[in-house]
Amino acid sequence: MTKAVHLAGEEGQMTRVVDGYRNITDEQVRAGTGKNWSEWVSLLDACGGENKNFTAVSKYLMKRYGVSQFWAQVIAVYYKWEHLLGN
Repeated sequence: MTKAVHLAGEEGQMTRVVDGYRNITDEQVRAGTGKNWSEWVSLLDACGGENKNFTAVSKYLMKRYGVSQFWAQVIAVYYKWEHLLGN
């Protein structure tokens, strides 16, 4: 079953398919952001990411690390769904 999550972004309400991020490799996330999955997880753990909601994580990534809205959302979905919820 495909899961969907509703994301609030600058362009308004968006729907993204959650399962799609699972196909993004370490090499692809590094090419797009300069860091791999485990580096992002470590950084988000260190800043208290487990206590932030999805929107706060995305905004933090854009402001602190300068990642695009797309990559911020991908990383936030990965972090929340895989790392914290273990899906």
